[in-house]
Amino acid sequence: MKEPAENLPPETIEENLPQMLMDLNDLMDKEPERCEELEEQHKKLEEQLGALVKKNVPIDTEEYKKANEALRKANKSIKDAMEETEEVAETIEKVAKVVSWIEKILSAVA
Repeated sequence: MKEPAENLPPETIEENLPQMLMDLNDLMDKEPERCEELEEQHKKLEEQLGALVKKNVPIDTEEYKKANEALRKANKSIKDAMEETEEVAETIEKVAKVVSWIEKILSAVA
C-alpha cells in the first residue's frame, strides 16, 4: 500500500538536506550511545558539501569573503549560546547575516 503524499519527505535535495541535518542533530542528542557513528556520517556530509561549494562558488568574490566571515561569527555565537542562553538572540542575528550573504553568493554566481 502506498503512503499518503503528506507523509512522504519533500521531493528535492534542497528541501530534504536541511531537514536531515536538523534531524541528525536531534538524533545525536537522543541517542548518545550512537553519537560517534552519527558524527562520522555528519562529517562525511560536511566534507561533501564543502567540496560542492568549492567546486561551484568562486572564493575570490567579495560576497564569498563576507559570507565566510559572517559564518565564522555565527558559528562562534552558536557555541557561546550553548553556554549562555541569553546569547541566543545575538546568535539568531548572526545566522540571519549568514543566510543573507549566502543569498548574495547565489545571486552572484547565477
